[in-house]
Amino acid sequence: MLRLRKGKEKKEKAEESGSGTSHSDDNEEISENLLGSRHWLLLIALVVGIVWTAIYCNHRLPEALGPTADNDRFSETRALAILKRVSVLGPRPSGSKTLEEDVTKMIIDELNAINAAAAKSQHRLEIVTHRPSGCFDIPPFDVDGMTICYKNVSNIIARLGAKSRNWQQSQTSVLINCHYDSQPMSPGATDDFISCSVMLEMLRVLTDKQRSPVPVDVIFLFNGAEETGLQGAHGFITTHPWRHGVRAFFNLEGAGAGGRELLFQAGPGNQWLLNSYLEAAERPFCSVFGQEVFQSGFVPSDTDFRVLRDYGFIPGLDIAYIQNGYVYHTEFDQFRMIPPGSVQRAGDNILATLTHLLHSPYLETAGVTDERRFVFFDVLGFFTIVYSLEIGQAVNYLVTILILVKIIFNTRKRMLTEIFVQISEK
Repeated sequence: MLRLRKGKEKKEKAEESGSGTSHSDDNEEISENLLGSRHWLLLIALVVGIVWTAIYCNHRLPEALGPTADNDRFSETRALAILKRVSVLGPRPSGSKTLEEDVTKMIIDELNAINAAAAKSQHRLEIVTHRPSGCFDIPPFDVDGMTICYKNVSNIIARLGAKSRNWQQSQTSVLINCHYDSQPMSPGATDDFISCSVMLEMLRVLTDKQRSPVPVDVIFLFNGAEETGLQGAHGFITTHPWRHGVRAFFNLEGAGAGGRELLFQAGPGNQWLLNSYLEAAERPFCSVFGQEVFQSGFVPSDTDFRVLRDYGFIPGLDIAYIQNGYVYHTEFDQFRMIPPGSVQRAGDNILATLTHLLHSPYLETAGVTDERRFVFFDVLGFFTIVYSLEIGQAVNYLVTILILVKIIFNTRKRMLTEIFVQISEK
């Protein structure tokens, strides 16, 4: 009896010893899979570094430059002069005395001064006013569709070309559009007179007597009826005789208070137009995500891009300020809210893109012929990535398949491990 009892005790001790070894192995395996304190510190430091870098790059703006004797660069200092004068006038809705008389006169005076300075150069600048009337439909996007009618809205148009080239002989041109009206309760500094000041400064640089004439005419449209339903742009693109030669356009907008201007819509199709921005912009900031969100109707707003694209049947780029969006269409959209460097950044980027585009061979054959869609985005403003939608879909499908395979593999591995453990215990 004593021998049997001792044998039984030895067996129980052996089993307990085996169980302890098994638990020890499990604990070692778990500890190997867990991150140590040093790993967590490194991970936190990495995340903080990435977030700080993104915030820094988002707020990084170039130094505001003054004009040079050679007038060979864009100058924020000079561009801000008229923006300050217009901003202090307060709201300027379409039809108001402030817009129809005061601001209209200020823009025309600026254009006449630029034209006078370019009188002895090789450049030709034609300045006209335009009072279109009409009706058009806006199809439903975020709200029900609507029909808009307007009469005698204000447009100011300047056409830049070469004295040696008559625009009637070669109508090809590129359009740049801004609107100088505002919401009834907003001074509209960023929405959208900041863009008009950028365009005026671009004209000063492009008409300098030491600069070669533009190879293709450029039409600068200052439209006075955007906030009332995109009427000014519609009036130009459907009634003005200069509309027939437009091959591409830039629409400049504002939905915040300065900062980095975002390219958020491009096309339709015509990759060459997007490439002009991707290749020439000194500080790119673009995202197809903005285009998808905006065109989905999720954002209850629209820009002249829609009218120029749908009624002009021409491709374009839609560029807007979006920083501090809380001031959009409010009394806080004032000049003092615009960070220094905002105008300089936009001017450098748009002027470089326009110069690149004017030498594109595609302008003579431009049209909505390429309906392909593209995915594009920048990486912290340092460089851009662009590829076709088909490649993007293929990458998405591949990543989805790889994730599913990984899930199945891990599940199968766990099941086999559990089966093996059960067999071992038996």
